[in-house]
Amino acid sequence: MPVMSGSEATRIIKSHYPGVKIVALTTFYDADIIDEAMNAGCDGFLLKTISPEQLKASLVSVLNGISIIDTDALEQLRKRKNAKTSVEFNGRELEMLGYICKGLSNKEIAEKLSLQPGTVKNMVSLLLNKTYCISRADLTRYAIEHKLV
Repeated sequence: MPVMSGSEATRIIKSHYPGVKIVALTTFYDADIIDEAMNAGCDGFLLKTISPEQLKASLVSVLNGISIIDTDALEQLRKRKNAKTSVEFNGRELEMLGYICKGLSNKEIAEKLSLQPGTVKNMVSLLLNKTYCISRADLTRYAIEHKLV
């Protein structure tokens, strides 16, 4: 895009219209680009090689609240995550990880930790970035695999 990146456009759109669903459709699937798009608020990340039928099904899924990521893009994220050898967590992060693994919402975690829900949302985002996970479910899997809970 000549004026700004897709991630920058996503941030602007989401700041004015948070309910809008945005799906990145790109030829690039570098892990940093995927991270940037998802952190900007994209609800999906697809490659332009997708078939019209898959694109339609993916867009319908996103409209129904399901985040979508292309399998090749997901593999890039997994490769990068596996390349990172060790991640250190402080006590608060481990406590939050435990609550996430129990399926508690941000609001429920905020009540347990005497925090604001927005603070919890930010902390969850930091945990996702720190572990290179793309969702709370992926974060739960990470915590179990690394025996953190």
